[in-house]
Amino acid sequence: MRTAVLVLAAVLAASAAFAQTGPFGDLKAAYAKRCKGNVEAYGKALSSVLAALKAAGDLDGYLAAESERRRFEAAGTVAPTNSGPAVAKALAEYEAASLATLKAYVPALEELTRRLVREGRVEEAKAVRDERDRASFEMAELEVKAPKVEAVANALALKGTNGVASDFRARKLTLVTPNKTFKKMAIPKDGVVLSPSPDVNSDIGNGKFYPLETEEDIKPPFVAKATAMTDSTNIRFHWNKRQVFIFNWEMSQTELRFHDPASGRVQGVAGKGFVAPNKWHDFVWEVSPDGMKISVDGEQVFEEKGDYKGVTGKVGMFTWGNTKVMVKSLSVSSGK
Repeated sequence: MRTAVLVLAAVLAASAAFAQTGPFGDLKAAYAKRCKGNVEAYGKALSSVLAALKAAGDLDGYLAAESERRRFEAAGTVAPTNSGPAVAKALAEYEAASLATLKAYVPALEELTRRLVREGRVEEAKAVRDERDRASFEMAELEVKAPKVEAVANALALKGTNGVASDFRARKLTLVTPNKTFKKMAIPKDGVVLSPSPDVNSDIGNGKFYPLETEEDIKPPFVAKATAMTDSTNIRFHWNKRQVFIFNWEMSQTELRFHDPASGRVQGVAGKGFVAPNKWHDFVWEVSPDGMKISVDGEQVFEEKGDYKGVTGKVGMFTWGNTKVMVKSLSVSSGK
């Protein structure tokens, strides 16, 4: 399959097919600006890669990255490359940024198409639809690659790791309910409802505990990604049978609760723990041997240093109390 590459020149050429004024022109101009920013960020990333390889005295890595930089400066485009894992990280970050750009651009084109039809501007709507189809195809190609792209970016970006894509793999899940344990759990398209853990001690690994979690014990580095929704409170993430994060804590819904899995220290972070009920939210939890961070809907809400080299255990989610929490997806990727 052709590798999707955002090239600014192609965007500008497509823009010439219709008037550059009006809402369509404005939308395409904003898209072109973001594409240009993504390309420029890739160039800057290559410079950083070269500086790091030089400082490390890595001759082979430096020569491979230098070759890619010369190609990039001559062509002004981003393309697939076999220039080593450090450059692969830069490429993965570029492709992830390109995918994010397209995910914002395509819905905007769809909305503009509907608006133009309502206004009777059918020919303009047809031109917008053609651009939507082109962008949708490009987005679909990147989405096919997305799990690998994200694994490369996350594995190499985690501080203190030297992982590459082949070092990271998705872990199988187990769902525990009051009546049955489901091994190798495949989450249904509409999501799965977590059974609330009934015991107050479930949050420290004791008592009855009904999580959706990995079948295997996990040690850092790892990346957990979830799409989840609560009807009220208590979206909880755990590691090694100990809760680590609580969103919408029943005692103070706006306070993010953090329980350090190594030291047991408990910390409340004001204003960072609330997610709107009855809406899907995307969580990304990244753990390295010496720190962790978590983001919600693309916004980082917590980052902390810590010594997690000796922590190992199952990673997952659970809830507590009279709460309905639904999980639409949960993926945990980690090293060997």
